[in-house]
Amino acid sequence: MRIILILLLLTTIFCSQALAQQLRKTCDPGEQDLLVQLQSAVVEISFYQETETPNLMRVTSGTGVFISPTIILTAYHVTEGELGYDWTVTTIGYSDTVYEEVSNVFEVKARLKEVLDTGLTEPISVVEIDQEVPNRMIVKPRASSLYRGDPVVSVVYKKGVLRHATGNFLPPVPKEDAELSDEPPVAIPLWFSLGDRVKIDRNVIGPGASGGPVFDCEGRLYALVIGIREDFLTSPLAGLGQFAPTDLEPMYMSTAWNEPNVPGLPIPPSVADWLK
Repeated sequence: MRIILILLLLTTIFCSQALAQQLRKTCDPGEQDLLVQLQSAVVEISFYQETETPNLMRVTSGTGVFISPTIILTAYHVTEGELGYDWTVTTIGYSDTVYEEVSNVFEVKARLKEVLDTGLTEPISVVEIDQEVPNRMIVKPRASSLYRGDPVVSVVYKKGVLRHATGNFLPPVPKEDAELSDEPPVAIPLWFSLGDRVKIDRNVIGPGASGGPVFDCEGRLYALVIGIREDFLTSPLAGLGQFAPTDLEPMYMSTAWNEPNVPGLPIPPSVADWLK
């Protein structure tokens, strides 16, 4: 029995080391150059709505990626309730430099051209705009699946600031008893481990990043970001009660490095129809 336990322990250590080694894979050499190139395909999409308060607008923003000069893909919840099949005035913006706010802003007319099924609870919005945005490039989707541990990169706008993220494709490992279950398989999103290793920032993905693209090392579109997995942290000052500062923001921490923290929508094959 003791020998079996030792063997199991050694196997676990070996597998953990093998996975850690695999997750050290990056798109280098040239990863940063690739990110700079790909940021030219990504924009921030913003919708402005009047509120009951005079001179106060409600702003909803997300990230989108060009697959043609006038076609943008984004997560459906970015456009839900904001964009329909009729032309609507929309703001498109981008930054030329990572870590800087949007500085190039264009007012365009946009409409929802199609909603693509992803097999998940959330689809993908195909957004058409009435004019080309200067200095933007287009990307093509990846046709084949990535393997667990394959390196990926992402470009998003978090709170209006251009951010780069790098990491790996980390789909969940199927449970051993899954094949024995009578329950139909549940569709789950793609999962990635993403972060900014330059700034040592695990929470690159945040408000405004939804719809941001995830690329392989050849710059091919593989998925769209739909959120981030994070845990709420109680402030160390919470015990001060009424004496605690009231202007503290909630504290959140994403999962540990090399753990999946970003779910994504797969790019359906029907996207190819928009590339013709």
